[in-house]
Amino acid sequence: MKVGLSFSGCVRDIVTGRVPIGDVLVVMANTNFDPTDDEDWQEIWSGYREYEWHDFQHLGESHFREIAEALWRTGRIHQWRRFTLERPLGLYVSSNPWMEVFIPPEDLHDQPAVRAAWQQYQVVAKLCQREET
Repeated sequence: MKVGLSFSGCVRDIVTGRVPIGDVLVVMANTNFDPTDDEDWQEIWSGYREYEWHDFQHLGESHFREIAEALWRTGRIHQWRRFTLERPLGLYVSSNPWMEVFIPPEDLHDQPAVRAAWQQYQVVAKLCQREET
């Protein structure tokens, strides 16, 4: 599972196929917008298409928005600016906006609560995956 630290970088990686959307646990974004709101979306699109998404515009605006809305609808975009003006400590984005999340095997063996939570998470994650057509 992956935790993303950049809305634009993470959506770009999903749109281009570098990261499957089903592998995304959450994207911790520096943004404060609702991708289902047309006005909010146009503001985000007009900014990112010039810089972050410039090389991928040929894939189409609708594809970028579809991914953003899918993440939003499934609760996988966390925008700290919706809750506070104070930037979270340690939130830094390098050229790779992803962190891997894993459970050490010994925790799954030695800690029944962790094992149960992991199993429940896997069931929910599987249910949230979108089938490829």
